[in-house]
Amino acid sequence: MPIYEIPFGESGILSLLSAQGEISDIAYTPLKEPSLYSFYPSKVLKEDPTIGGYFVEISPFQEAFLPYEQTTEKLKVGDRKILQIVREKVENKPPKVSQKFRFPLCGCLFLKDKTLKAFGTNCGPLEGAAKEFFQKIEAFASNAPLKWSASLTQFLNGCAKEAIFTEKPRKELENIASLLGFTPKINPTSLERLLKLSNFGKNVGKVLNPLVTFEGGNILVQPLKGYTFIDVNGHLNAYLLNKRAAGVVKREIRLRKLGGLIGVDFARVVNRREKQLLKEFLKKTFAPLGCKALGFTNGGVYELLCPKTVPPLQERLTEYNPYCGCGWKRNSLLELEILEKLLPFKGEEKTLKLHPLREELGKRIREKYIGKLKVVLDCSLSPNSFLLL
Repeated sequence: MPIYEIPFGESGILSLLSAQGEISDIAYTPLKEPSLYSFYPSKVLKEDPTIGGYFVEISPFQEAFLPYEQTTEKLKVGDRKILQIVREKVENKPPKVSQKFRFPLCGCLFLKDKTLKAFGTNCGPLEGAAKEFFQKIEAFASNAPLKWSASLTQFLNGCAKEAIFTEKPRKELENIASLLGFTPKINPTSLERLLKLSNFGKNVGKVLNPLVTFEGGNILVQPLKGYTFIDVNGHLNAYLLNKRAAGVVKREIRLRKLGGLIGVDFARVVNRREKQLLKEFLKKTFAPLGCKALGFTNGGVYELLCPKTVPPLQERLTEYNPYCGCGWKRNSLLELEILEKLLPFKGEEKTLKLHPLREELGKRIREKYIGKLKVVLDCSLSPNSFLLL
């Protein structure tokens, strides 16, 4: 279960969790903004009953919102508390924080107030570890923020998939990854070796490719402004096709970090009994993601309302470019893909073709390549592609 951490320009770090040769999770940790599950010593700035919560300062010039339902006590202006980030900055909304600390493991939620409670499947064995964990949190975060790494969440969830719920969890989850020293098994340290082993371009490309195939059919993921539409197609019996597609949709929601309103156009099921069974199956399938099933619309689209805890991965990896009027891969992403392809040719003379809009990227690649690299600008290429000759 290796975890690969890849620097993503100056904006953050991409982490890839590998299981049996396939990338099972991709995550992003911002460097300059508060990240999910981080802890901050905070100060209450003001209360706003009209929107139901408090505005708090979590660092100089950085505000966050603390809803009433995320508090365990009545607060007043000037109070200082340690708070946890439960939603990153999304769509110009400030981060959301909580006094109810979350342990990011298979849906477990530990509420730290006068008593410690656990909600979720098989969370019981972790109560002892969590109690010590929160004590350490308060010690670490009393003076300075404790930044959480997405790779640590991947590490904890990866342990859980390997039957971590035993009488004594595996060294209490590796002593909570060396008590927040963030030293899970991350391979390797060399960027060159990392790109060679991680199959980076292929795996990251999965979250940007709208088409996802599975045995018997495919889904088409189309993120729109404020809404994600997913179309299901295939040649199987409608009931069986929908059941298989639901598992794929669940995986893509988690992998792409999709949130908000999601509409899935499943194949039409005529049989009433099968349709009722499908509704029950879908509700159980998406519940572990925290998604609320809104049911089928009059048009036959199945709608879900999923929590927005982080911006979608596509938003992290792409940006709108006004020159071409399109969304394109960030320079940092295309740079990693090009470097990966150049690795086998180290020292050889190569030619790299790029779209003219990528001229600056070409200069950066030429400086990093060990050998002679000629960069040619070609208008016929898409801004999202390149050619290596």
